[in-house]
Amino acid sequence: GKSQPNKYVTSFMNAIDKAASSIHGREITLDKPTKCITPYGGKLVWLLPGNNTLTLHLKDKLKIGCRKRISQLMMMYHILGFQLLEANDETSSDAYTDHTQGGTNIMPRYNKMKYNTKGEIFKDITERACFEAENTYILGVDVDTTFSPESILLLLQTMKKDPDLGASFGRVHPTGSGLLKIYQTFEYALEYWLRKAAEDKMGCVLFSPGCFSVYRGSAVMDDNVIRAFAQKPSAPSNFVQWDMGEDQWLSVLMIQQ
Repeated sequence: GKSQPNKYVTSFMNAIDKAASSIHGREITLDKPTKCITPYGGKLVWLLPGNNTLTLHLKDKLKIGCRKRISQLMMMYHILGFQLLEANDETSSDAYTDHTQGGTNIMPRYNKMKYNTKGEIFKDITERACFEAENTYILGVDVDTTFSPESILLLLQTMKKDPDLGASFGRVHPTGSGLLKIYQTFEYALEYWLRKAAEDKMGCVLFSPGCFSVYRGSAVMDDNVIRAFAQKPSAPSNFVQWDMGEDQWLSVLMIQQ
């Protein structure tokens, strides 16, 4: 039958005016969103005060997988493969699609040494797209994570200081009270400090948690990262590693590359 929005979509739509009013300190009623049909389901696009847009992507589980890794891939391909490359050059978008599907067509079109992009995919795109890929950042955050705008700015400043940096994240602290918080505080601190010796030797972190991390677009687009991240599991071990530990898997791919 016809797909219907679930209770989470309804709750989001009921709360958006209240959220906008809270941010601006006055009563705000947004215009109704633009509805679009997409290959994975649909999307709703709101025009916010200041002419910014807010897009809510709706997944139809009959058309696309329902796990978190699939959602992450959707956002990465939408931002990097559609918005970034399609906006710059149709040829760039085709090259990106060919490359992620195993294509080998190479068309050098810009001064490679000018940017910190080493992968084969970057030989196929325009100089402007390459520049934008280096300066496009994707924030991964869980719905139950509380943070301030200053936290995001700090991560962005860290990324801008070092063009070799593919991702950065904020240290996570549990909130709440009771025995569960005590256990989580111990667990997080133990894991955090035990990794420090190895990370000091390697010169980078071993894991960037998906609950609050910023990823550089060009690092995600690089060879053997998003292409490997998009593989379909063919064995039980793949399911455990790729679909139940998607954040660790993405971190491993970026470190290997």
